[in-house]
Amino acid sequence: MDAEFWSSDDVKSQLQNLEKVALNRMMSTSNKCKDSRLIEFITFVCTFLLMWQTIFRVADIAVQALFIFFGVVLLKLNKLINNGILMTIVEIFPNSLVNARKFLNIDRNDFHGMIVCPKCHSTYSYEDC
Repeated sequence: MDAEFWSSDDVKSQLQNLEKVALNRMMSTSNKCKDSRLIEFITFVCTFLLMWQTIFRVADIAVQALFIFFGVVLLKLNKLINNGILMTIVEIFPNSLVNARKFLNIDRNDFHGMIVCPKCHSTYSYEDC
């Protein structure tokens, strides 16, 4: 398995892109949540967890477990405190790694599709067919 290595310039550019995504996300989720600070908080937590995963090379399944854990903690806190703001965070907070990537508009589709000829077993790109 190939490791994923990022230079400090890569990390800085990713953070700048995520800031732009956060602003877009705040605009798109304004129907659910009027307080942009909540969206900013959730964006910060998601960004931190994904950057932490990349820097320390943590497996997807471990980060998935963290998202589930945070969701359960927020839900338990909401039952304990019974706060409307916390309930809004619980509703918006991504409950999986896939949802977190969607929330941050991170596209992980970095695979190149190929077609294999069943007769000669040659590979072709989609554009060549």
